[in-house]
Amino acid sequence: MPSEPTTPLCKVYNSTHLFINQKVLFQITTFEDSAFIWVGVAENEVLGNLAVAMPPISSRNNNNNIKASATTILTKDLTETSKQFGQKLATKFKKQFFVSFNLPSNADQMMFSFAEKKVISMINEIWIP
Repeated sequence: MPSEPTTPLCKVYNSTHLFINQKVLFQITTFEDSAFIWVGVAENEVLGNLAVAMPPISSRNNNNNIKASATTILTKDLTETSKQFGQKLATKFKKQFFVSFNLPSNADQMMFSFAEKKVISMINEIWIP
């Protein structure tokens, strides 16, 4: 017997933005209370640096002084960009985030800031009506 149609449990959002002359690719997969974020560049679509961040339980009680917990799951170098950004997102949005930042090794702070702002903008459009 066929089951009733249901609302999808996850949604995938893709976006491409130009930073100077480099195409930066964004993919956000959302679930009910979590999201998987992948950021990379065209011609180098890899899953290299992956971290997970959880909001602190006390943050649900409006105590914003406590940072989210985060750990690196997969890494190809010693940078903690994915972990740090995941902490920022989990603290701000009070949800679990898996984050994979895969920008080129020669990326500067401006490129990282650009990518972070684009991700936050996308999340605000997805979760905040």
